Amino acid sequence: MRAFVSVLIIVFCLLAAQPVRTVTAKDTWTSMRSRNYVLIGNAREEDIRTMAVQLERFRDIFTRQFKGAALNSPVPTTVIVFKSDSSFGPYKPRFRGRRVDVAGYFQSGFDMNYITLSAEPRRQYNPYEMIFHESVHLLVDNKVRTSPAWFNEGLAEYFSALDFVPEKTGGGKLVVFGKPILRHILMLRQKQLLPLVTLFGVDRTSPYYNEREKSGMFYAQSWALMHYLTHGQAGQRQPQLARFLELLASGNPLAQSFQQAFESDYATLEKELNEYVRQDKYRGTFVPYVEPADSDRELKSVPLTEAQALAYLGDLLLHYDRGDEAEKHLRQALALSPELSAANASLGMLRVHQRDFVAAKEHLQRAMKGDPQNYLAQYYYAYALSSEPMDQQQTVTGYAPETAAQMRTALTRAMEIAPGFPETYRLLAFVNLITNTRLDEAVTLLEHALTLSPGRHEFSYVLAQVHSRRKNYKAASVILEQVIAGNPNPQMRALAQEMLETVRLREKYQPKE
Repeated sequence: MRAFVSVLIIVFCLLAAQPVRTVTAKDTWTSMRSRNYVLIGNAREEDIRTMAVQLERFRDIFTRQFKGAALNSPVPTTVIVFKSDSSFGPYKPRFRGRRVDVAGYFQSGFDMNYITLSAEPRRQYNPYEMIFHESVHLLVDNKVRTSPAWFNEGLAEYFSALDFVPEKTGGGKLVVFGKPILRHILMLRQKQLLPLVTLFGVDRTSPYYNEREKSGMFYAQSWALMHYLTHGQAGQRQPQLARFLELLASGNPLAQSFQQAFESDYATLEKELNEYVRQDKYRGTFVPYVEPADSDRELKSVPLTEAQALAYLGDLLLHYDRGDEAEKHLRQALALSPELSAANASLGMLRVHQRDFVAAKEHLQRAMKGDPQNYLAQYYYAYALSSEPMDQQQTVTGYAPETAAQMRTALTRAMEIAPGFPETYRLLAFVNLITNTRLDEAVTLLEHALTLSPGRHEFSYVLAQVHSRRKNYKAASVILEQVIAGNPNPQMRALAQEMLETVRLREKYQPKE
C-alpha cells in the first residue's frame, strides 16, 4: 500500500521535540465551510474567515488562468487554523523525532488533504507561500497525467508569490501576479542557466530535483521560465502557456503539446530566456480582482465540541503517520462522545494500519451507524474488508462471496453520498477484478474515476489489469505505455513495465480462434 500521506515542508529549522499537548476544554473551536474547504480552528473567527477568503480567491484566480484545463480536486481539503504558534507546535511535522519549525504545511492524502497553520503573524515566514505552492500541485497533479517537473514546480513557485493589495481608490482589491522571489533572483545572478534540454529532462529521480546543491538552480530557473512565459515580450507567450497546460490535461504527449503550444524549438526559447534573465527585471503585474458572483458572501461559523476538535486533530496526526499520538486524541474524543462518527472512522483506519481488523470493523460499523451520511466511513469499511486477506506484499488471491457483497454494499452507498469521490470507483473495480466478475462494469468504474482524476496513474494501472483479464491486450498495452511515459514515480513505472512485458507475451501466445 502506498504511503498514506505526503508532507511537504518549506522551512527547515529544527526544534527539540516537546511533549504532546492536546486541545483543552478552555479552547473555543469553530468550524466554517466555504465552497471548496472545511475550516476549523481555535483561532478567532475573523482569522479563520480571512483564511477561507484567501484560499478561495487563490483557487478562483488560478483556475481562471487555465479555464481550458478544468483544474479541480475531488479529494476534500480540511484547513486547521491554530490561534498561536505555541498551539500549533504539537501538530507541526517532525523529522527524525524533532519538530520542524514551519509557518504552515500542506499534507496530501488519497482520502483527505490538510492545510495547517498558525494565525499568529511571524515576520520571517509567509504561510501562504507554501499553501499556494502546494495548492498548485494539488490541482495540476489531479488533472494532468504528464506534467513535467520544470512546468509543475515553476508554475507552483510563480503562483506561490500571488498577493492581494487594496486599491488606492474605490476600496477594491488588486491581485499581484509575478512578484519577484529574491532567493531565485540571487541564484540566477550567481550561476549560469542550465541548457533547456537539461532543465526539461529533470524528473523526481534527478540530482537537480533532489540534491540541495543543484535543486536551487532548478527551482530558480523553472520560476524564471514561468515568469518569462507570463510577462516576457509584453505577455505574448502567456496564452501559449495556458494552451500548453490545456493540451497536457487533454492527454496529449508532452513533446507534441510543447511544439503545438509554443510553436518554437528549445534553442529559440533558450535564447529568449537567457536574454530575459540577463535583463534582471522581474516586474509584477497589478490586475483588479472582482469576486465571482457565486462567492461566499458570509461564512457562517459553527461551534465544535471538544470531542469533535480532538477527532479532527487525531485524524490529522493519523495522516501524518503518528499513530500513537493519533490514538490518544481519538480515544479521548470517544471517551467524551462514544458514538462520534468521525473519531470512530479514523480510529478504525488506524486499526487497519495495525492489521487489527476485528477492532477496525467494529469502529467503522459504529462510524457508519453514528452518521449514515459519512461516505468516508463507508469507504473505509470496504477498504478494511479488502485489506484483511492481503499478505505483507499487499497481494490478495480472492474474496469470499459474503465479503465481496459487503464491500459492494458499502461502496455503492459511498458513491450515492459522494459521487465525486474517485477512490470508491477504483476499489469497487478492484473487487470485481479480484473476484473475476463484472469486468465490463470494472472498466466503466475506472474510466469514470479517471474522468474525476485523470492524473491518477494507479487508476490507469488497475484499468490495464482489467483489460488484460478481459484479454483486450492492445488496450492494456496502450494504457501501460502511457503510465510508463508519464509517471514520475519510478516504482510505478517499473511495475507498469513489468506488466507490459507480461501483457505482450500473453498477446503473442494467445490461442488463435
